[in-house]
Amino acid sequence: MASQPAGYPLRMPSELREWFSAEATKNGRSLNSELVHCLAEIRARSAQPAAATQQSRT
Repeated sequence: MASQPAGYPLRMPSELREWFSAEATKNGRSLNSELVHCLAEIRARSAQPAAATQQSRT
């Protein structure tokens, strides 16, 4: 049996949840998948400058 990732209870304002729900529907994803997608994009963007800095030093 494959193990599931740990759950994380997330509290957010209802307006923000409604916006994420609408974005999820528009993008054909569940609310959870939309949140994970957005967080992964932010993580990737924040890693880009660090990677560029390391490449310029070599």
